[in-house]
Amino acid sequence: MFITMSKLIATLSIQGTLPTITNGVKNINRYQSLKAFFRQKNAYRIFAEPFYDPTGKFITWQTDWEYSGSPRALHIFTDEEQARHRSLIKKQAVGLYLAANELQNRFPNKAEYKDLSLILRDCLEIPADVKANIFVLNVPDEHGTVHERYVITQWAHLEDVENPRRRIIERWLSLQPFDIAFRCSYANGIVATGERFELQYQKMGSEGFKTIELVSDTDGMAEVAEVKPNTTMQLKWLRSDEADQWEQQIMRDERQEYEVVLPQPTSTPTRGPRTLYFTYVNNLKEKIPVPDVAVSFPYNGTTFTQTTDGKGKFQWPQFPFEEKKLSFTTHYENRTGEGRIKIVKDCDQYIIYPKRPWWIWWLWGLLGLLALLLLAWLLRDCSGGTIFILRSPYSVIVKDDSSRVALPDVEVRVITPKDTLLSRTDGNGQVTIDAQKGDTVAISLQKEGYNDSELVAVVQTERDTTVYLQKQPEMRKMEGQTGDIRVNLQWNTTDDLDLHLRLPNGQRVNYQAPRTQEGDFFAELDIDANDGVQAAPAEGIIQRILKRQVAIPEDLTQQPQENIRCESPMAGIYQVVLINYAPRTKTPVKYNIYLKVGDREEIFSGTIEPVAKKEILIKEFTITAQ
Repeated sequence: MFITMSKLIATLSIQGTLPTITNGVKNINRYQSLKAFFRQKNAYRIFAEPFYDPTGKFITWQTDWEYSGSPRALHIFTDEEQARHRSLIKKQAVGLYLAANELQNRFPNKAEYKDLSLILRDCLEIPADVKANIFVLNVPDEHGTVHERYVITQWAHLEDVENPRRRIIERWLSLQPFDIAFRCSYANGIVATGERFELQYQKMGSEGFKTIELVSDTDGMAEVAEVKPNTTMQLKWLRSDEADQWEQQIMRDERQEYEVVLPQPTSTPTRGPRTLYFTYVNNLKEKIPVPDVAVSFPYNGTTFTQTTDGKGKFQWPQFPFEEKKLSFTTHYENRTGEGRIKIVKDCDQYIIYPKRPWWIWWLWGLLGLLALLLLAWLLRDCSGGTIFILRSPYSVIVKDDSSRVALPDVEVRVITPKDTLLSRTDGNGQVTIDAQKGDTVAISLQKEGYNDSELVAVVQTERDTTVYLQKQPEMRKMEGQTGDIRVNLQWNTTDDLDLHLRLPNGQRVNYQAPRTQEGDFFAELDIDANDGVQAAPAEGIIQRILKRQVAIPEDLTQQPQENIRCESPMAGIYQVVLINYAPRTKTPVKYNIYLKVGDREEIFSGTIEPVAKKEILIKEFTITAQ
């Protein structure tokens, strides 16, 4: 499968996680949608691009950023640095969320903006080990100044547990300008969960101090609303053991998150009756809180009953169990639902989803069968008794990536579960795909002068999908030979750029190893430029490497090329790598790289910094076994 130029962040297991509202195929489409909506100022790049392992066990996360060094996970930084990074990440995330709302408000009748903020909110969810899933990159600009950029991996996934918690990204989004949060841990680094505190603080719009009690949640977080800026806060740890008494005065500044480090407790307290917090939401897809829902929990011969407030929430004070599986019944607008929930000792906050009685599904199934029988009867004269399944029109609109102008005559290949269809876009850049609702289809797009594009889509609605094709830069006439795989590098300086092709067997084709052969497979670097070495077939590799250290001016050219070709390629993963071996001009070098795999062609353009032996990954692709 062909992908746009990107760089590796990490390959992470998705075992133990589950998507927020969808599956992996739709997550890829979601990334492309966010990229289209938030392309301006590279705002979409806060999300890493997902590439799913065929086994379904891993996701390789990549980014469009051209960064230097290695990605750094958030957890390697000091607490002070993490607080600074979290503040900047929150600023970007909130900015995206507000931009999505603005699009919806400006274009209320456009279907493509209807669910944008909900989709974005679900994307801004990641599992509990948040610090291991956010990476900091060093990204140089066109002037060489390095900036820190943030990339989120494992987005749109939660922990695969019963009642998964909404994690830190949503917490950052939910904090209002005058809300704050305390992040609590012990001196040994363990998260302090279930600890009680007494807080004295000044509330916005009121005089004097207010005293409240806080309890840290399973992430060690405790939140307070509407704290007046530039005031002092007194935080006291409520422990029965006098040896564990602890109190701290904290200055309320511009931060919204404060680190609280508690001394190691001398004993582990036994936990008494606690208060549980529940939120009732309308369904698994939207998760919108619903007020005025009566919820009943029968247990041990008694029943606890509460009604959700205006925010869909209610409490169960003095909950009598550490852990327990409970059944519940809901009553809402003359409808009754049932469900089960597992209470665990380390979590006090839960989400309840409506569940319909089993007979509701049987009723829907019966109605569907009756509808099919009716349809068969209506079509009995024209169908020879065959039941026709109604199909949902699904349209793709293809546009130029830079001008946003519709592209006609684009070759479109569609692979459905039943057939492979060939078509072309009309004068409006549109093509209609005849696929059944619920089908997963693979779509490949080709047009001369543009990079090929591939996407996977699930036919669900009649809403159009817009795909943007990138125009290929112009290249000079290519030197060297072609093959089943061809990689051609071109640039316009006397710098010594090196083209490498990493093979599935771990070898590289480059100036040090210009030829390799294994069975029918053959690969060769047949053009090498600006290495300062005159062609001498009799010379060995060692002599070529030694001569390379001293450039011979007459061998240098202002229009160099390097070319690698492969015949009968072996199956596996290939990587195209570019190295600035000798930056003679001491300036950034613009390059174009042509890649042909079979009958598919792409051209990648970019700039490599004048750093000796700097290496960047241009493209990774996979050849499947025949």
